[in-house]
Amino acid sequence: MRVVGHLKTPKNMITKSEIEIYNKYGGLWDGIERVGTETEREIIKGDDWSIITGILKDLELMKKDFVQQNIRTELIKYLMKNLN
Repeated sequence: MRVVGHLKTPKNMITKSEIEIYNKYGGLWDGIERVGTETEREIIKGDDWSIITGILKDLELMKKDFVQQNIRTELIKYLMKNLN
């Protein structure tokens, strides 16, 4: 289980624009690399893409109640600090 193991601070906060681009390509980095625009690739970088993937996996585990309370608290604090 990879809960919160990826919680490093991104260079900048994860933004709504990055999440929208991530969702546009279904979370597949190959999609943005093959058909994404130059502007999209400038907005979201590989590190942030990986962080978003990890956060979404952790949220899914939380939703299924597979995460201890202290880990939930850590993830929520991280999200509040690093999402814009």
